[in-house]
Amino acid sequence: MTNIIVVALKFLHVGMKESRSKGRLPSCSSVAQRSAQRHVAHRTVHFLSRLADVAHGKFVWKDAFQFFENRAVTPCIPLQAACVDLPSSAGTCEPLDSVADSVKDVITNAEANFLGGCIVPAPRGLRCKAEQKEYVELVFRELKCGKLELRLAVKAAADVFGVGNPGKPTMRKIWSGNHISAQAVQPPAPPLIANPCCFLDVVVPSSGQVLYSKRDSATCFDVLKCLEALHPFFGQPPVSLQDLLAQSGWSLEYLSGFTQDLGDDPLCATCMLHPINVVLSMGFAWFSMIEQSCTISRLTAAGVSRGSILSMDEAPPKYQHELCLVATDDIVLLHCRRARVASMLAKINSSLEQAGMPRNKSKDVDAAFKVTTLGCDLSNSPPTVDPNADKMLQLASGLVDLLFTQWASARGIYTVLGVKQWFALLQRSLLSVFDFIFDVVRKEP
Repeated sequence: MTNIIVVALKFLHVGMKESRSKGRLPSCSSVAQRSAQRHVAHRTVHFLSRLADVAHGKFVWKDAFQFFENRAVTPCIPLQAACVDLPSSAGTCEPLDSVADSVKDVITNAEANFLGGCIVPAPRGLRCKAEQKEYVELVFRELKCGKLELRLAVKAAADVFGVGNPGKPTMRKIWSGNHISAQAVQPPAPPLIANPCCFLDVVVPSSGQVLYSKRDSATCFDVLKCLEALHPFFGQPPVSLQDLLAQSGWSLEYLSGFTQDLGDDPLCATCMLHPINVVLSMGFAWFSMIEQSCTISRLTAAGVSRGSILSMDEAPPKYQHELCLVATDDIVLLHCRRARVASMLAKINSSLEQAGMPRNKSKDVDAAFKVTTLGCDLSNSPPTVDPNADKMLQLASGLVDLLFTQWASARGIYTVLGVKQWFALLQRSLLSVFDFIFDVVRKEP
């Protein structure tokens, strides 16, 4: 395996040109070459050992590429109202307290600025693809937890569909708002967003040891309040008042209290009502930027220095006793001082709770020797970062399968490239090899 890798590296060195790669390798190596070969051998053993640990002695590659083919298309599944993850109370976090003033100026002027003055009409005849009874039941559940309200008329609407939660019997409802996002002002990039490159900026003292902690939000897609002026733009397929009354068991008077634009005229039994999202939905383009801003705001309120939050936006801090990475709703902390860990985590927990951003306590990690985050495995003996072993096994087995089958769709290749490029961020020079492969991806829209 080491010899194969050495030959492959030579091929890359000559610019992947077959004419320049021909010829026999020299029988003797220089001192510098032997040093490089030992390094390659060491990395090869490390790589294969990690794969062996997760493969449990079985490297199953046949049909393994199908995993990436399946991932290439988001599997939409029929909505099952009882299986959709919902918080006990939605819209608990006020995002305007956390975003920059320049962003606040845009999103508080919905008609003129946020949607550029455009009115996006609800698609004619829009109906939910899910079975109507399940959809009405889900609307009822979301009304109860405060995620939805109702309107007689909307300025924009989008369909909804279900996607499964990997490894769980539950699902998420997705509001498919791409065409509405296209009418909106383009959002700024999420501030201080983390990626695997950030780990390369971490310097651990030779005499020290790094510990890892994690925090993850619970149902983060349901907690950010949506500005009231935007509510008419976040409509869903309509439901009949009659169906909603039958499903909920509520009185007409009580249900009327959920209808924003009722006016003086009472609801009639034959009217259609649009559910509207009163929380910022994941299907809206501004969601990631606002969620990232809220998470960073809670960390700084807890005493985490903004300068200690690693990202590609800013240079890493000189003193790295306490570091942090933020990826939307995921928080990773790197501690070089055990004495401060408990107090810092307590402050972060309290800060998130005060802002109405409940965390998923089952995913808490406190001062661990190793952790998996951002698709990478981090350990502290010695301090290292590697691509996640399980994902690397999937990738390696899938590529071996591809070598034998010699067939893949452009979408499947695109999915593989996404994984490979993400891992290549740990060694950015590897990105230079992605060239002609994109010609294959471009063959399909």
